[in-house]
Amino acid sequence: MSSNSSNPDESPNQSLLQRWKFVISLSEGDEVLVNDREQRLVVREISQREDSSAATHTTLVGNGTEYTMIATDYPNVPMITWPSAAHTRPVQEIRPAGTTILSTTRASDVLTQTLSLAESVDKKQEQLSKQLDITRLLGSCPICDSMVTSDTQRAVCRKCGAWCWIEHWGN
Repeated sequence: MSSNSSNPDESPNQSLLQRWKFVISLSEGDEVLVNDREQRLVVREISQREDSSAATHTTLVGNGTEYTMIATDYPNVPMITWPSAAHTRPVQEIRPAGTTILSTTRASDVLTQTLSLAESVDKKQEQLSKQLDITRLLGSCPICDSMVTSDTQRAVCRKCGAWCWIEHWGN
């Protein structure tokens, strides 16, 4: 028998890992929207409870209600509850509200990736400039009848690699 109810681990917009990372990366004062609601919730307090095996309890306030969001070790779904709720509910989506920026990437990670990418591009440009250090076509090679071009100081055959100094080419 099939069911139309959605699995709380699966969200069309956010993976479980993304939700979990967002919840544990919150800071006091952040404003968030939870589970597709338009009511802003403000993070008031974050605590790690010793008695619940490293669970992070985040207290959120909004609309006159105090909410508690609980995130345990990954891959558990973060849960949210409030005093009048009969049971906890899964966090199916969490996103920033207003000017809050939620990011699970550290600046040092981005900088490291950017620097290694820039280094890779520089090496490729250097290799390409060595390959394309051609200033003009000089003629055909007397050995293999292929194209001879000049770089800064030499006449070089592009097929067999034979070369001579530019001042000796054509003599």
